[in-house]
Amino acid sequence: QILLSKKVATIDCGVPIEVSLEALRSREPDVDALREVYTEMEFFSLLKELGPAPDRRDRDYARLAAEPEVEKWLQSVKGPVAVSVSAPAVQALDDAWLGFSTAAARARSIGPGAVAACRRLLCDAARPKWTFDLKTTLLRLEEAGFDAAGFERDVMLEGFLLSADPAASSLPDLVQRSLNRQIDPSAESMADAIGDLARTYEPELAAQGLEEIYRTIDLPLAPVLADMERHGILIDTDELSRLSSVMETEVARLSREIYDLAGVEFN
Repeated sequence: QILLSKKVATIDCGVPIEVSLEALRSREPDVDALREVYTEMEFFSLLKELGPAPDRRDRDYARLAAEPEVEKWLQSVKGPVAVSVSAPAVQALDDAWLGFSTAAARARSIGPGAVAACRRLLCDAARPKWTFDLKTTLLRLEEAGFDAAGFERDVMLEGFLLSADPAASSLPDLVQRSLNRQIDPSAESMADAIGDLARTYEPELAAQGLEEIYRTIDLPLAPVLADMERHGILIDTDELSRLSSVMETEVARLSREIYDLAGVEFN
């Protein structure tokens, strides 16, 4: 066994390898090829160092500034709609904070003067919608006067379920990791990215057996957390104090037991 381990750890310098010195010359990396390799091998930290790839697709983006434009466009919308919602309270008056996407590379932003025309879509529970960070989306839409309903997908939750990496769950990070491209902060680009992520994640969730936990636990919890953030929660301070005391006693007991087993106290 020892000799086998030695053999496995020994570098064989006599392996015939056909390679020229010119091929070993240092040169500028082929970034696009590296992105493909890093993505395939799931080297996400290295992929992040490369930075996102430019979005070279032909995109059908437009801004709808008047309510009649929005109403006409909404009449043509079929199927699920990806919704991006920025914070309306901090946007400049001429900024579009609401975006919709109905297909890959096709999206519309809604001018501030035409947002009211979106009420039926946003508040209709029968119209399926996708978003990023459902809790925040619901709170921001309520801030803008919408009792939103019908949101069936949250790509932030889905991305976290699939990667379990809370440090890489922002929309740009998810887009770089899963779609291998960059997004700009426009409402159209964000809505387009949300739609693409939703279509990408759906089969992955099913393949990993995560669909049930997502549908029965994670997604239903988002509106509950929004309500908690909106209204606060009641705390039984007496019970909280009692539990704290129980925990302190138990921690002290376990610490003494560990020190006795170790024969010395340590930090």
